[in-house]
Amino acid sequence: AANRAQWGAVCAGSEGGLVERVTAEWTNGKGIDVSGRGHVFRQSRADHNGQLGWGGACQRCVFDGGTAIGNNWKGYDPFWEAGGGKWYRTSESVIRGFTVADNEGPGIWLDIDNRDNTVERSCVERNAVAGIMLELRTTGTLVQHNVVRGTRWRAWSGTGVLSQAASRNAIVHNTITGNE
Repeated sequence: AANRAQWGAVCAGSEGGLVERVTAEWTNGKGIDVSGRGHVFRQSRADHNGQLGWGGACQRCVFDGGTAIGNNWKGYDPFWEAGGGKWYRTSESVIRGFTVADNEGPGIWLDIDNRDNTVERSCVERNAVAGIMLELRTTGTLVQHNVVRGTRWRAWSGTGVLSQAASRNAIVHNTITGNE
């Protein structure tokens, strides 16, 4: 797709979509837009996209068994919006069993007004800035049973799990190793 930055090549719609075994790769901008409510994303891939693999605002959504590999090959600023996936204003959602690797930006990033989400049983490797990042008023999020390793240093961070301007989150039972 010749989509521009922040525009998804695949979009689930406004409510109750099922995106199963879909691959969005080698797009110009974002692979899969996750905005809406009540969606289920199962075994879908957003790999090698120009800016971002996954992204958007979703309420009561399930992301199960997806991948985000090799995104941001166009070199967007990883502190703006780039990498594996960036969720914002997302609530009561679950990201489970994801493989997130080799992105030029954070692996799994919850930024701006997220609440009551779970990130679990994911393998997050060799991303830039942060493997898993909870930022700017992200609250009530459970990060559990993930493996985060080999996060690469960019400017001021190479952190496995980074929480900043976020509160009342639980980060438990994760394996975090070999981060710069």
